[in-house]
Amino acid sequence: MVSARLENVTRQMSDFRDREEERRKDQSNRTARMHERIAELEREADELYRKLDHEKHGARQDALTRLANRKCFDERMARQIGGQRREDAPAAMLIWDIDDFKSINDRYGHRAGDRVLQTVANCFVSGLRAEDFVARIGGEDSWF
Repeated sequence: MVSARLENVTRQMSDFRDREEERRKDQSNRTARMHERIAELEREADELYRKLDHEKHGARQDALTRLANRKCFDERMARQIGGQRREDAPAAMLIWDIDDFKSINDRYGHRAGDRVLQTVANCFVSGLRAEDFVARIGGEDSWF
């Protein structure tokens, strides 16, 4: 009888060890899948952050000239004006306009007008110092 009970206890212990080993393997597999999913989610989040940064930059950039747009200009001016008050430093602003620009589009077409705007933008950018800022704020011909 003792021998039968010992065999029963041994079988139960063996069954328990088998179940525990199965549970450990299952838990280990779930943990590995969770780590893989976390890594995947982190990659997705990084990609979304990159896309968001790209969209933020695009929202402040004129698509044709790649210069800062009106929104970016307004933000910069607000910071600049606030900084001037605190620092009492001099500042200058140049406003430039292409007179009768519509006639370029009408006479030579919008592609030619676009090239003119891109060329003017490149001229402005090529002469900038590190502290300078140029933006296209008008529909087609206003520059700061």
